[in-house]
Amino acid sequence: VMSNFAIRKMLVLFGSSHLSPTKRDILLKQIQAVCPVVASVDANYVHLVSCKTETAEAELSSPSSLSRNILDRLLDYGDNDALPGTAEALVHHQNVVFVLPRAGSISPWSSKATDIATICALGNIIERLERGVAYTVTTTSN
Repeated sequence: VMSNFAIRKMLVLFGSSHLSPTKRDILLKQIQAVCPVVASVDANYVHLVSCKTETAEAELSSPSSLSRNILDRLLDYGDNDALPGTAEALVHHQNVVFVLPRAGSISPWSSKATDIATICALGNIIERLERGVAYTVTTTSN
């Protein structure tokens, strides 16, 4: 089963902020102590959705489908305190570092989120949900 998860293409959905503005400022100061050219750092959740079939993936890829609406509501949590330009950087994969669970492992968040998705009528569509963090960085040389 895990080999299917590793091979199958996943839908990638960006979520809310991972860090509060205060924690983001603390992280920036720590990074600048080592690398002074870093001008800003931001972090957002990234959700990886493994679908059971290609048809299911197509359905979840459509922002207007009922299944996608349910999924979007499940993944809408936390505050969105993103810096200006973060959303665009994420979409274009510009200066983004992804921190994800080790391949082949199943995080506690994944287990619970997948169970919740199943309860919310997505059990025939979603094989597994996983969450990581996408860090975006700008430098003074950008």
